[in-house]
Amino acid sequence: MNVQDRRRLLGPAAAKPMAFSNTTIHTLENKSTSALPKNSECEQELSLHTGFIENCNGSALVESRDAKHQTSLITAVYGPRSIRGSFTSQGTISIQLKNGLLEKYNTNELKEVSSFLMGIFNSVVNLSRYPKSGIDIFVYLTYDKELQNKCLDDESQSKQIFSQISSLIPHCITSITLALVDAGIELVDMAAAGEVCGTVVSFIKNGEEIVGFWKDNGDNEDLSGCLDRCKEQYIRHRDLMISCLMKQKNLNI
Repeated sequence: MNVQDRRRLLGPAAAKPMAFSNTTIHTLENKSTSALPKNSECEQELSLHTGFIENCNGSALVESRDAKHQTSLITAVYGPRSIRGSFTSQGTISIQLKNGLLEKYNTNELKEVSSFLMGIFNSVVNLSRYPKSGIDIFVYLTYDKELQNKCLDDESQSKQIFSQISSLIPHCITSITLALVDAGIELVDMAAAGEVCGTVVSFIKNGEEIVGFWKDNGDNEDLSGCLDRCKEQYIRHRDLMISCLMKQKNLNI
């Protein structure tokens, strides 16, 4: 009795298995770049890493250290993801800034900075390309420490520690920009920022357009001078991001 196996599709009786030549696969565990830009104020060491978190669409790590401050930020981007409900002609962005192990900043401060960052990236991301979609961005403050300054007393040190959230904003912008590029999300331009005495200015288009302005104190300082110094920092951060992305592209090739 001839019984035919109908549970699966069988190939021809004379079929031969396919043979492939041996290939070498290069695994890129980490893609990073670092630089030591110098200015008249201080030397800042900035290290950038991308693509090291597997369960998100894009990720970035920014580590910064200078004579006064040391910080580390991790950003994860999820999306674009479809939104249930009514149709929207363009995508939406949500940004959440979270403390690390040390609860250094209170919730209101973090929400205020998150709202400021959302205003920037609503202008930078080409949201018209992502209708009925949401992009969720999480920024984790993994390490943040003010280095001791012997010229200040204990009370001044305490006030300085809790008033330096503005110094984190440029690194948040750099980290989010890199993570969005790593996720393949279309941007109008690469955003970056600079910070001078509590004033943060974010630029695009080679410093010709301002997309964010943050002032953390009431000092009557020279605004034009702050803009020039913030633009110098913007150019350094932007060039470093481009160097990081070009290095990543060359490694992938």
